[in-house]
Amino acid sequence: HGLEARVPFLDTEFTRLVMSVDPKRKMVDREAVIKNTRGREKTLLRELFEGPNANGDSIPTPVLWRAKAMQCEGVGEDWVSILQRRVSSLVSDAELAEAHINYPINTPHTKEELYYRRIYDEHFHGMEHVVKLWEGGGRAMGAEWKSEMYTREGLKNVNLLSHSLQQARSFSTMARNNRGETRRGFASMPAHELDEEPYTAAIDAGYDSFEACLTCGGDDRSLILETGTNKYHIRPQPVDPAHVFRGSCTGNPPTARGYQAAKKLFDSLPGLDDESLDKALGPVIEDQRNRLAKLLDLPEGTEIIMC
Repeated sequence: HGLEARVPFLDTEFTRLVMSVDPKRKMVDREAVIKNTRGREKTLLRELFEGPNANGDSIPTPVLWRAKAMQCEGVGEDWVSILQRRVSSLVSDAELAEAHINYPINTPHTKEELYYRRIYDEHFHGMEHVVKLWEGGGRAMGAEWKSEMYTREGLKNVNLLSHSLQQARSFSTMARNNRGETRRGFASMPAHELDEEPYTAAIDAGYDSFEACLTCGGDDRSLILETGTNKYHIRPQPVDPAHVFRGSCTGNPPTARGYQAAKKLFDSLPGLDDESLDKALGPVIEDQRNRLAKLLDLPEGTEIIMC
């Protein structure tokens, strides 16, 4: 267990300043939320970043006023729906229809909720009365069930999260060199259309082929910029042990142990085409699944999805 001090929210002077602001300035305009314009949530914070800074750099308007989203949507726009389709396929219509009988307290309303509830009941049977839901709370307990923008399954229109400057939603899981030769293909899902940008950007920034491959397979957040880092100031390298890096749920640099393990695998699989590489990686991924299952003491047959 740990305690995280949220500064400046515990600062009494800061609190006094915020409370002195006209409440009308802190009200959210529903129309502005839909149109991604001034008056939406966090308007005061966004206004602080309007206009150029001391170096003449500005945050583009489409980015500055982009929709705020629950973390589950904000990290990938469409991965929630992919997850929901997967878990929904594991729950039958009959099971959902009888949910009110099997779970009279905090009854699941969707197949996704029922799937998670079955897991909870397996480990904490008879303890459903302990869980106290927020009044009106939805999928992530942060949005009302009767909301114009959210349903119990999440944000209705994830396109609100996109903006005009956004690049393609995902990069290829394959990386190729400038001669068009396949370098690595860490693909566990169907291959996407090739996009060389992340690999090339990392090479141009001075990283080697292995480190360039570490930036592939994600979206534009893993792209190496002219600064030599991605947009979260992260390099595809371990942090110097003498330095302190504050990571987040969105991005962290590789650990030295993870970096070396990945490098060892990378160097052991030269010259393989995509099909052969996937076949070679199969036992490696399966070993990781088995180790996780053992560590978490999961029942035999539990499916572990590697993301």
